[in-house]
This record gives sequence, structure tokens and C-alpha cells, in this order.
Amino acid sequence: MTVRRLRAPDDLAVFRALRLEMLRAAPEAYASTHADVLALDEAEWLRRMEGTPMWALYDGGAAAGLMAYLRERPSRMRHRAALIMVWVRPGARGGGRADRLLEAVLDGARADGVDQMELNVLASNARAVRFYARNGFRIVGTIPNAFRDDGGDHDDHVMARWLKA
Repeated sequence: MTVRRLRAPDDLAVFRALRLEMLRAAPEAYASTHADVLALDEAEWLRRMEGTPMWALYDGGAAAGLMAYLRERPSRMRHRAALIMVWVRPGARGGGRADRLLEAVLDGARADGVDQMELNVLASNARAVRFYARNGFRIVGTIPNAFRDDGGDHDDHVMARWLKA
């Protein structure tokens, strides 16, 4: 198992494959839909990749997970970032793989000057909430009806972790 930062344009195929896989396999977990992302042209895929620090988990030589963050742009908010596109293929879960991938992302964010990592997670996704809590995130609020799909409205927990020692 290895974790490495993805770079555009060399790793575009890895990013695209993992992003489409996560949206197909767990559509309830993401704001974007598979159809939304499938419709993007190559220039937009590259733009998104270039503006988003992201890491991939490789298990047995194959890309099996993805995590990224988006840093806030305003100068008084640049100490904050949002963890996004969290995905580890079901067959690669366990054994601390997701923890290692998350730590690589957090280390990269720290090196970039990020002091606080935040995320939104469906309140009903108990497994994900436990994963984040085990990795030092705490619930700082809940947004009612934050996510809407064909099944109705769903609450999101907002979780945060301070990255400075």
C-alpha cells in the first residue's frame, strides 16, 4: 500500500476513474452526481485537478482511494480547508488504509499552511462519522436538510480538526 499526491496532467486518468467510481458506487454520499461529472470536458477535469490538492491510495499497484482538500481563498480564512472527495474502494478498506490516506492529506494541508480541516458528512452515515471522530475530527454543528436527493432531505454534520500541534 502506498499513498501519493496526484499531479495534473500526468494523473488525470487516475483522478477521473476514481471520481467516477465513487459517484457510481456511493451516489448518496456526494453532492455531485455521476451524470454531472461524466459530462465534464477534459479541460474542466484538468482545471479541477490543478486547483485541488489530492492524494490517491494505491493497493497492490492499483488506485483504490482518493481524498482532497479545498483551501479557503479569503485572506482571513486561508487557515481553513475542506476535506472533499473522500473514497476508498470497499475491497481496500480496513488495515488502516483510509487512515494513512487521510494523514497524507492532512500532512499536505499542514505544509500548505492550513491549520483547520473541516468537512461535511451525512449525519446518517455512522461509519464515516466514526472514521472522522477516530481521526480527531469533532462535530461542530449540524445543517438540517443540507442534502437533497430522490429519497428526500438529509442532515449534514459539520466536523472539524485543528491541525497545529
